[in-house]
Amino acid sequence: IYIPFWTYDASTDSQWTAEAGYIYYETVTRTDSQGNTVTEQVQRIRWVPVGGFFQHAFDDVLVIGSKGIQQRMVERVYPFPMEKTVNYNSQFMAGWKAEVYGLDVKEGFEIADGIMDNQLHSLISGIVPGDTHRFLSVNTHKYDLTFKHLLLPVWVAAYDYKGKIYQVLVNGATGEIAGDKPYSTIKIVFAVLIGIIVVVHERGAPTPT
Repeated sequence: IYIPFWTYDASTDSQWTAEAGYIYYETVTRTDSQGNTVTEQVQRIRWVPVGGFFQHAFDDVLVIGSKGIQQRMVERVYPFPMEKTVNYNSQFMAGWKAEVYGLDVKEGFEIADGIMDNQLHSLISGIVPGDTHRFLSVNTHKYDLTFKHLLLPVWVAAYDYKGKIYQVLVNGATGEIAGDKPYSTIKIVFAVLIGIIVVVHERGAPTPT
């Protein structure tokens, strides 16, 4: 079936602040439980306030316009070859079903907005100086917003297992597959117990000589 999608473009300017952490080591002397003097290297972190400006352009942030398929599910069969999209022509749709969007363009942008913010946070996290960081705050202005309505091919299967519906999706352009499956609580617990038994047995095993 051809599934409706919204795709969004945007330019962004972000001001960010954080605390950059620089790792260093101190030599510490202490007395152990036997009264012996022990010297060791202890890791410390020096925190320094930092900030900056970051620009980024988003192209084709894809949001599904169907309410019958969750965004998290369809993202598992990304990407679609967006460079191969063409203007709508009814001849392309002959013999195929197509769904009308249930999520309008404003609702779709609310999802896209969150996707952009998450990606910006991740990108900026990668440029914060230091060995580590904390308290990253990002304030973003988005502009030059544009959107397109797309129909993209997805094979959709659904099955009922013990009263619950599970979906399987196949990207109609690339063949990428994703799906949910039922899990047996009893089997999971059993597997965890077996893992614990194996670990305990390995730890208690005699050392070969």
